[in-house]
Amino acid sequence: MLTRPQMEDALVNLDLRLGRIEQILQPLQDDVHGLKADVPALRTDLANLGDEVRGLQRDVADLQRDVAGLQRDVADLRRDVAGLQRDVASLQRDVAGLQRDVAGLKRDVAGLQGDVAGLQRDLSIVAQDVVGLKEEILGIQREVRDTSREVLASIGQLTSRLEQHGVI
Repeated sequence: MLTRPQMEDALVNLDLRLGRIEQILQPLQDDVHGLKADVPALRTDLANLGDEVRGLQRDVADLQRDVAGLQRDVADLRRDVAGLQRDVASLQRDVAGLQRDVAGLKRDVAGLQGDVAGLQRDLSIVAQDVVGLKEEILGIQREVRDTSREVLASIGQLTSRLEQHGVI
């Protein structure tokens, strides 16, 4: 057991410690009161932030739908591009075939032009031959007329002689 003076000393020590604790506790209590005063504003801020978060989540969901739609559009466009590339390749093959056909036709035309030129030369020769033959026919016709006249004249003379000799 403690003696009275020891108890008084212990009590004084406890008072001193209590004073120090109160000095430490007072600012902490002031902080707690300040924090309690901030709680309603923080709750309002938290509610507002919750609303903002929900709005942003809706925006994110909308954007995700938009992205999914755009991805489908890109896939469709890629399919379209692939189809167009196939069409282009086919058209290029067709063009190459047509170019070969045109080259062949040009060769054919060149050959036909040569044939036409040869036929024109032949026609010119034939035309010259025709002119020559017409002239020859005219000459022969003249000879036939002349010969016919001579024959008729000879027949006339022969007939006259035969009449003179009494054969006719």
